[in-house]
Amino acid sequence: AVVLEVSPRRVVVVRQDGEPIEITGEGLKPVQSGLSDKAGPNIKIRPGAVVRIVKVDEKSWRITQLPEVEAAFVALDPRNGRIAALVGGFDVYLSFTGGPVLRTLEREFGAPMARALHCSVDAHCYRPVDTALRWDLGYLGTYSDDRQPTLDALLVEVARREPALRFVVAGPQYPASVRWPANVERIEHVAPGDHPAFYSACRFTLNVTRADMVAAGWSPSVRLFEAAACGTPIVSDAWAGLDTLLAPGRELAIVGDTEAVRAILRDTPEPARRAWGEAGRARILAAHTAEVRAAELEAHLREARGATRGARLRAKLRDVHEALA
Repeated sequence: AVVLEVSPRRVVVVRQDGEPIEITGEGLKPVQSGLSDKAGPNIKIRPGAVVRIVKVDEKSWRITQLPEVEAAFVALDPRNGRIAALVGGFDVYLSFTGGPVLRTLEREFGAPMARALHCSVDAHCYRPVDTALRWDLGYLGTYSDDRQPTLDALLVEVARREPALRFVVAGPQYPASVRWPANVERIEHVAPGDHPAFYSACRFTLNVTRADMVAAGWSPSVRLFEAAACGTPIVSDAWAGLDTLLAPGRELAIVGDTEAVRAILRDTPEPARRAWGEAGRARILAAHTAEVRAAELEAHLREARGATRGARLRAKLRDVHEALA
């Protein structure tokens, strides 16, 4: 919440919904040091400070954390004061996107510590299925304008040039204007429980990334991890950071044009294809399961707690130094 008014016995804050909340009495006890005239600038509660609050009962709230964040990016609706977006004001900010975006969140938007927490896969649900290979290359994804040119180049045009091979595109909302070659099978919907069987029926699977995720980099889709967890070799478009998630040439192939995909489909021996899929699955089990993400989250929270404690200690030492000066 953002502080609007402050006195030693009363603090008024506003949450994202724009409703002012008055906090008094017992609700101020945890932060009395921040209401003191002698409070250091890093913990002093003042208008504009960002604090955490919890609801005690139907009529009362409590401030639970002093405003130790130096800055925050807040987007407000000027008509009613509603907070539309807030970065900063938290000990740690978890981002779907990694890479340079994390530094931007810290330097430009006031997050004290930004860390990536990518999506993950449930390896108990996504695993190889013993089924016959039906397609040489498959793609699973909803239609989008920004992905279609890449899908056209890396699958549709490949199908036109390789009429003896079999292809499949599964997903809804593809317009009737898309001209599919005769060797491209269309499936309107594959239920989540059937995804492992779909991937396992493909010799290779294609990963195509949304334009905004390509622009940001370091933004894997869950489909990437799901397909690899099923042991299906992945052919993917290129974007920054992909090589930090799966190793190119060993755990997936990164391609940029139609001919690169054709070469993979024509020239990859079956033992090499299987080894490729097994390597990708091994990487997923080691680095991208839900259990791994839970451990990463715990590590981020421990790091944030340590940083917060360090900030408090530095503030106390600074206050002692000022008192002795």
